[in-house]
Amino acid sequence: MAADIPTIEPTSFTAGDTVKWTKSLSDYPASDGWVLSYAFVNADGTFTESTSAASGDDHAVSITAADSVDFDAGTYNWQAYVTLSSERFKVGSGTCVVLPNFAAGAVDGRSHVKRVLDAIQSVIEGRATEDADSLSLAGRSISKIPLTELVAFRDAYKREYANEQRATGMLPSGKVRVRFP
Repeated sequence: MAADIPTIEPTSFTAGDTVKWTKSLSDYPASDGWVLSYAFVNADGTFTESTSAASGDDHAVSITAADSVDFDAGTYNWQAYVTLSSERFKVGSGTCVVLPNFAAGAVDGRSHVKRVLDAIQSVIEGRATEDADSLSLAGRSISKIPLTELVAFRDAYKREYANEQRATGMLPSGKVRVRFP
């Protein structure tokens, strides 16, 4: 059974999915030859465009699965514009979140806090066998973050990660509630 096609732009979708919506623009009906297009831009500056097809007076917009699979996960800004001959008018803008496609593999489901915590822990482990925090060679010096500062960063991120887990119910709150009869 086909799902109802929305009449507004998506606020989110998963990369690799087909995305459809219909847009009614009374000042720019598709039946008069107006073509509705969308441009998506993310933080990396990459973009993609999607062009509508006429559906009576409405504009039927579709991003194919083959096209959306190339979207990197993240937040995209979009602009909608209509064109007819040499005329072009912006008719909307907004943001859309593209979610990762788990079926494509290589999805890191860790939060930012957990990724940073793991990276700090990895640096600490790598430093466990080193005996110098700085090195001088041929008049150049390289200094590393002292181990005590790395441990302090790790501990701060451990607390932040524990708070994150408590907020999502992954860890108990630490409170014991007692009720007396």
